[in-house]
Amino acid sequence: MKFCPECGKPLLEDALFCGHCGYRIPVLNEEKTSNNDSIEETKHNEELLQDEVEEVVQDEPEATEEILQDENEETLQYEPEANEEIFQDEETLQDELEDNEEAINNNSENNIKQGNKKWKKIILIILAIALVAGLGVVGFHYLNKKSQPSSSSTSTTTLTSKGNKKIHITLKSVEPQYSVNGEYADIDLEKTKYKWETDDKSEEAQRIVDGIKNEYFKYSQTTNLKNKDTVTVSINMSGDDYIVTGTKTFNVKFDEEHSEVDDDDRSIEERVRDKQGYVFENSDTTYLTKEQLAEIKTKDQLRIAINEIYARHGFYFKNKPTIQSYFETKTWYHKEESLESDAQMVKNPYEEANLKALAKLKKGNLDYDPNEPLNY
Repeated sequence: MKFCPECGKPLLEDALFCGHCGYRIPVLNEEKTSNNDSIEETKHNEELLQDEVEEVVQDEPEATEEILQDENEETLQYEPEANEEIFQDEETLQDELEDNEEAINNNSENNIKQGNKKWKKIILIILAIALVAGLGVVGFHYLNKKSQPSSSSTSTTTLTSKGNKKIHITLKSVEPQYSVNGEYADIDLEKTKYKWETDDKSEEAQRIVDGIKNEYFKYSQTTNLKNKDTVTVSINMSGDDYIVTGTKTFNVKFDEEHSEVDDDDRSIEERVRDKQGYVFENSDTTYLTKEQLAEIKTKDQLRIAINEIYARHGFYFKNKPTIQSYFETKTWYHKEESLESDAQMVKNPYEEANLKALAKLKKGNLDYDPNEPLNY
């Protein structure tokens, strides 16, 4: 069946014009094989076609109107239903969009609430950890303050110092004092002196040194000693923020003819000539009094009183041979060849103060030339 290329309506098989719109139907190539016919035949055909068109126009107007009316009714019948479906689809889509938006909002609110709860839990956990850690630190320091320092002996003491940095104190030298009984001697621990070395020059370090007791030292032997015996002494103790360590070895050296005499009853001259004596035995642990300073009568006694403070540390009087020779006769002197300048000396507050007091005496008949020889 053929259809009109203009309006799409069905055509008669041999129709040359559309019965609905009057469109002239193009002649197909197969039907144009008679182009060689005569002109008269062509005109005749056109007349026939014209007559046919007129008949169709006259016979089919009502049918055409009916067809058009039917088509309009069908269109009107189906279009509302289609529109109604479209409207329903739009309403459904709108409802779905609103439901989705509400669900998204609800999910967002739930996520925010859950997130807030999660962060609150994390913050509470962090605060709890910080609190436990703080209590642990406080408890640790409290227990440390209650604890006593360790020592190489069975005795203990409570020595503490403030500060974050530990104070390191090292035993530098030992000045043994002896109780002589003929050819034997015992170490007099009460009179034996110790020298210390530390980079900390604070009063706290000095307080720690002053708190060290004789029982903290460990001796290899202290009784029935003979000259040239070897003795080792060591110390190893610590506290919250200090450490005291050191080991020293010395050879026993004492005067077998020495007899115990109370130094307070002897003159400076007698003490100076004693191989175990000092001008001022405690010038490193107490402040010298005016009465003690008034005992000095000669410039050599003054020189010895000043230099024995250095000699206790093992100072090497390299450029003063007569002074060096004098202290080498003392049993308590132990030379440290590396210690030969005042800048290397680490003096405690007592020694500093006593050196200044003795220096003030250097005038008049007690004034002396440091380079002149010592007359002992």
